[in-house]
Amino acid sequence: MEPKFKNIRHIILDFGGVIINIDYKKTEQAFTDLGIADFGARYSQLQQTELFDRLETGHCDRPTFIAALKEVTGNHISDEQIVAAWNAMLLD
Repeated sequence: MEPKFKNIRHIILDFGGVIINIDYKKTEQAFTDLGIADFGARYSQLQQTELFDRLETGHCDRPTFIAALKEVTGNHISDEQIVAAWNAMLLD
């Protein structure tokens, strides 16, 4: 039996703000600016809903995340706006 991950040469782990500076409040503000007033209750540095857990652990791809976020918020923002708001936390 061949190893499952034989083609993986490197693994990089970021323990939250060690390799990349992260500001979770910037993402919260970006989504609030897009009209999702309760975003802070859905996602923060200290807690998050299952949707965000699934995204951050690789159990949800980008299109699924975007569609689910649109559904749960009832907000009709574009995919590009969602991606930009999500990435707002990345400072580097």
